[in-house]
Amino acid sequence: MGASAVLFATEAGPLERMQPEHFRAAVAYYPGCQISNGDMTVPLLILIGERDDWTTADACRKLAAHESDIGITRSLGHSAPIQLIVYPDAVHAFDSAGQPHTYLGHAIAYDAAAAGDAEARVRAFLHAMLRTAPEH
Repeated sequence: MGASAVLFATEAGPLERMQPEHFRAAVAYYPGCQISNGDMTVPLLILIGERDDWTTADACRKLAAHESDIGITRSLGHSAPIQLIVYPDAVHAFDSAGQPHTYLGHAIAYDAAAAGDAEARVRAFLHAMLRTAPEH
């Protein structure tokens, strides 16, 4: 419910240029990567499930590989790095505890292993990017 906004807010473009303050790093859980031009202004960590049928891992692979579904190939010299983590058995909302169900025709299911790993990776990523003491 905000990962695509993370992409918009941190990619080079009019929205990012209009803001006087800028992010130093960003994390996006299962974003719609096909909507991004991929020219990120800050380091980005993307966490997504391989079996996500709502926002696909393949679109995020293209984004991380410097391609775009909207016809833009980003310049390697200008974009901040994108780190992509794909969880093989996870679907959309893998970090949201609850019973597996279908919502608007898409599979939603909690995956404890993926959620735990994602949390640890987010903490490590933010620690590295923001130079803060790691929380345990």
